[in-house]
Amino acid sequence: MEQWTEVRRRVLTGELSKHAACREYDISWHTLAKMLTSNEPPGYRQRKPRGKPILGPFLPILHEILEADKKARISNVTPRRPRGYETLLLPAENPRKHGEQHQI
Repeated sequence: MEQWTEVRRRVLTGELSKHAACREYDISWHTLAKMLTSNEPPGYRQRKPRGKPILGPFLPILHEILEADKKARISNVTPRRPRGYETLLLPAENPRKHGEQHQI
């Protein structure tokens, strides 16, 4: 931005010729022309929106799933152990049932 305004000021006031500005600032003739026509540097301009080549065909399905999840009241996650943490304590209560051998 600073270089943009400096080049514009020096060329438009006649302090520096266009050819000398291109040489001194190491810029293209086309870039200098852009600098002289606009007050500020142009922002990033995307020519066309980026495509979604991999997810593109599945986007409608994904949106449907997300909408269905918003409406769902019951969790789809089911516990793996029916009694939760208590199941981990069972081997201490009944060692024979869980593979330990009894003493002879």
